[in-house]
Amino acid sequence: MQMKNESENQQCGITSEQIASATGCSLRNVKNNWPLICRELLRYSIADRNVLLAAAATVAVETESFTPIEEEGSKDYFDKYEGRKDLDNIHPGDGYKYRGRGYIQLTGRDNYRVLGAYLKTDLLDHPEMALHPPIAAEILAIYFKTRGVDVAARNADWAKVRLLVNGGLHKYSVFLDIIHQLSSGTRLKLVD
Repeated sequence: MQMKNESENQQCGITSEQIASATGCSLRNVKNNWPLICRELLRYSIADRNVLLAAAATVAVETESFTPIEEEGSKDYFDKYEGRKDLDNIHPGDGYKYRGRGYIQLTGRDNYRVLGAYLKTDLLDHPEMALHPPIAAEILAIYFKTRGVDVAARNADWAKVRLLVNGGLHKYSVFLDIIHQLSSGTRLKLVD
């Protein structure tokens, strides 16, 4: 498996070492996760340079660890997602059940349903599966391809990339710095 991961890293053109250096994330975490992400971006035919930059920067700012994470907070915190028709959170408890998970913080009943259908995985009844790295990597690739994130990245419309993934410009300056660091190869610490 190690040889295959190294080969995929080479095909992607951005190494785990470069990502760890640019983001300040643990090299171990990047080595464990970047090959999975790279493989899925290649499989979905969207692994051009700008999409790779956007994916690496997105994962770094969304997770701060380069591993799939679960959005933290008390059940009351997730009331902000309750009743949101844009997320199809129509049942009591949907806000908490379908909170952000994975590399891109997949959020909302509708997103879990749609991405689960693409994956042929029951994410509605098992939303925690979005934390499994191979599934989280495929979710990222499918999301990028079906939501136009790949197109925005190819056009270097970095603000649109953040808006499409995050719904806002949260940590946009950090995201941009990572893009520039990966392009130039200098070091950056992950702070906003």
